[in-house]
Order: sequence, then C-alpha cells, then structure tokens
Amino acid sequence: MKASRETGKETDTLRVGVRIGGEGLLSQTNYSWPLARMTVCHEKIRVGILSSDYDFNHEDISEIHCKHGILFSGLALRHNKGIYPSCILVWVPRSKNIKNILDRHGFTISSGLGPG
Repeated sequence: MKASRETGKETDTLRVGVRIGGEGLLSQTNYSWPLARMTVCHEKIRVGILSSDYDFNHEDISEIHCKHGILFSGLALRHNKGIYPSCILVWVPRSKNIKNILDRHGFTISSGLGPG
C-alpha cells in the first residue's frame, strides 16, 4: 500500500487483482495482482487496469460487498454507472487493511471483512 498526501487530500493506493465483465464466465476478463491498482480518497474509488480507469464517487456505488477466496478477499463494487461493465470485482491480499482504508475515506463494506 502506498499512501500519499497532497494539498491536504489523503489517498491510498494498493496493487490489486481485478475481474471486469458481465455475469457470464465468458464475458469476464481477469487482471492478476499486481497488474491493477485501486486508489481510494475521500471523493472516490478509482480502479485502474493498464491504461483504463474506472472512477466511482460515493453516489455511484450502491454497495460494496465482500467476497472470500482462498488467498485473497474480494470487493464486489455494485454501481449505477451504465457505461461501465456490470461486474467489477477487486481482489485484495490484505482484507483488514482495505476495510480500514475504505472506512477512513467514508466508504462502507456491506458485509464485514473482520475487525480492524
């Protein structure tokens, strides 16, 4: 995780894995950790993959839902931005850290990743 503070605005950036696409298995694309990044600040969450960025303001996100895997925990971003793929799943290796980061910036996970 890389944290930076610029002109009074704190941001946190993590290397993550991302699955982007629709509901069907053949319509999904995976970007392995660490080829993607997630940047969180008070205003938005940005999921960056290679040369593409997906920005979500608070009002764009209807729910951040937790998914559990063997090695990673995932965050399913449910959103109302019709121009973005319907499924955006972010895989993070340190689930407790991401919960703290999202909480600090005013984003809430609907089902917990555990304490702290």
